Amino acid sequence: MVGGNSSNGTITLSKKASGQGSTVTLTSSNVSVTVPSSVTVGTGATTAKFTVTTTPVTVNTSAKITGKLGSSSATATLTVTGPKLTAFTLSPTTLTGGNPSTGTVTISSAAPRGGLSIELSSSNAAWGGPPSITISTGATSGNFVCATKGVQSKTTAKLTAKLGSVSKTASLTLNPAIIQTLSISPITVAGGQNATATVTLNGYAPLGGSKIAVSCSQPSVTVPKTVTIPYGIAQTQFTINTGVVTNPTTAMVTGLLGGVKTSGTLSIVPVRLYSFSIDPTSILGGTTAVGLLSLSDTAQTNMTISLKSNNSAASVPPYVTIPVGQASATFTISTTAVATQVSAQITATLGTSSIGVNLTIAPASLVGFTISPTSVIGGQSAQGTLTLNGAAPTDGTPITLGSSGGAVSVPSTVTVAAGQNTVVFTATSIAVGQPVTATINAEDPYGNQLSATLALSATQTIIVPVQTNAIVYDRVSGNLWATVQQSDPHYSNDVVAINPQTGVIGKKISIGAEPNHISVTSDGSFAYVDVPSTGAILRVDLNAGSVAASYSLNATNLFDLEAVPGSPHAFLTCTDPVGGVNTRVYDDGVARSGTGAGGQYIVFGGDGSTIYGNGQTSLFYDTLSTSAITWTNQVTFNIGARMVFANGVLVTSNCQVIDPIKQSVVQTLTSPNFLSSLGVTASTADNRFYFVSWDVPHTKRILCFDMETYQEYAMTDTGILVGGANNLTACDNHTVAFFTYGSGVTHNVVLVHGLN
Repeated sequence: MVGGNSSNGTITLSKKASGQGSTVTLTSSNVSVTVPSSVTVGTGATTAKFTVTTTPVTVNTSAKITGKLGSSSATATLTVTGPKLTAFTLSPTTLTGGNPSTGTVTISSAAPRGGLSIELSSSNAAWGGPPSITISTGATSGNFVCATKGVQSKTTAKLTAKLGSVSKTASLTLNPAIIQTLSISPITVAGGQNATATVTLNGYAPLGGSKIAVSCSQPSVTVPKTVTIPYGIAQTQFTINTGVVTNPTTAMVTGLLGGVKTSGTLSIVPVRLYSFSIDPTSILGGTTAVGLLSLSDTAQTNMTISLKSNNSAASVPPYVTIPVGQASATFTISTTAVATQVSAQITATLGTSSIGVNLTIAPASLVGFTISPTSVIGGQSAQGTLTLNGAAPTDGTPITLGSSGGAVSVPSTVTVAAGQNTVVFTATSIAVGQPVTATINAEDPYGNQLSATLALSATQTIIVPVQTNAIVYDRVSGNLWATVQQSDPHYSNDVVAINPQTGVIGKKISIGAEPNHISVTSDGSFAYVDVPSTGAILRVDLNAGSVAASYSLNATNLFDLEAVPGSPHAFLTCTDPVGGVNTRVYDDGVARSGTGAGGQYIVFGGDGSTIYGNGQTSLFYDTLSTSAITWTNQVTFNIGARMVFANGVLVTSNCQVIDPIKQSVVQTLTSPNFLSSLGVTASTADNRFYFVSWDVPHTKRILCFDMETYQEYAMTDTGILVGGANNLTACDNHTVAFFTYGSGVTHNVVLVHGLN
């Protein structure tokens, strides 16, 4: 029987079993055949049956089964046969070399434990199947993959399956592989870029490979003439090179193998201008923006993009080049200042494609307005600064100005010059009796408005309660020095320093007797003071605060005392009344030779070598050298009480402007505000001539005129101050000082601030 099936066994005794029956033991000589360990023949019976079980075997085998009862035994033999190879099939039986077929082997019965191995072989090396197949335990068939190899031509292979002495055959026909597909990736490229073609066979290439002929329909596209798919694989790749195109182009790439063609299509488009942007799209005239050009793909050759602007306010380079390997480029758009908002279209062109982008160019507008200082004394000026947020255009940017209240005047219009972004103007104020705040408004041509305020404080008049005989201003220390009378209760017989801005008395220098005139050297080191009671001229060390030298010169009735400019140890005295030769110069108390005609008061010319004397109706000219003073000339002029030299001219207290070189009156200063003027002074720092004027009720006024144009500025009225006004002295910073005098009048120092 075939292994795996069962058989029946029968035990026969020589006589009937008695008692409990007869038990016969059973054994098998082969493990593939199993029997029960015993079988019992029932009482009164002579036979008993049992089952013999078999398992599948690889080859035919026999088992001896023995029954034993006591000392007697009997045997029977069972032959177990193995499976037979009954069939061998292939599916498919015809295919392309390199593709697999499925082989099926069938046996007559179940495979034994451990499976059943079937030998496999082929008559052709193109077969790539296994040398054997094992049918699993208990199975009656098995499948295997019959691998194949590529073939050059149609080939038939005979495959054999063998089990024992039994063989079964099957035939397999192999065809040579042909091109199955030719694919291209990407299917669209920009001219000048490459694509990749993949050729795939419907099987494997044979020994020696499959040589494929390649062609293309477009001359501008380059492909290899042939490509070879190596032995044992099914595909290969090659590069498609494209050239730059100006119009979209289609290329058909074809592969040919064994008379079979397969093609793929490649679209070639020109690299085009893909995008154009400007950042920012709205800018201030005179600033720059950045343009960004982008191509549809990477440039395969230098790509030149032309640029144009339709407005001269925006300028661009004539072209921009995007180099090989790049896909974008930037460029700068320069703009000029504009008077009104304009729009410029920037156009970029590549080949037949153009993109235009608008750029808005705005004019510079008013963004800042400051006044410096923000607070002045009425009558002083301040500077206003207007600022644009960019440069003004070719014709400039006019700014309209206006002021509220009437206390401050400004130009009606100022213009920010072309290419500039600021303009400065002067805000002129008038003297006010009480604090005033003026608002100054500015408006540009586009309606942008800004304002600033200028606070005006009332003109200040400070009375310094010292009884003085003379005052002089020292520009080096900034002090006003005063000689104090013997009758002063606090500073008797002293020279004191007064701060002209605050009126505070500082340094006090004791003289020992009542001082009269005072003059400070140009370096601020010394003051020369006369003491009428002793007739001495004192040299006072202003830094040390003491008398440095005393010269007994019988100076008991001086009309004037002046330090010689540039010579700290030299001074000049004027002793006699009008008409005499009464001027002498001393160096450390030693007189230089000669004398000059001085009249009542002396002033030095600009070079320090010419001296002008005030003879009231005459102007005296003296020449000063390092060793002598010489009377030079006398000219008839109505000079009045005082005169001052500044800016190359002499200005007299009766308002005459005299050119001392031409010896002529060049201007007469007139004003409806003059009452009676006896004092005149000048400040080159303020560029002003100042006059003090008063009427019989003693109303004091300070008038001033521009040193260059002789234009009169607003008058400052200090109110009622009893007595006359003497020794008018300019202290710079739009401040003057004088002292009151007269019968029964205390000679107080008067400081007036905030003058025009």
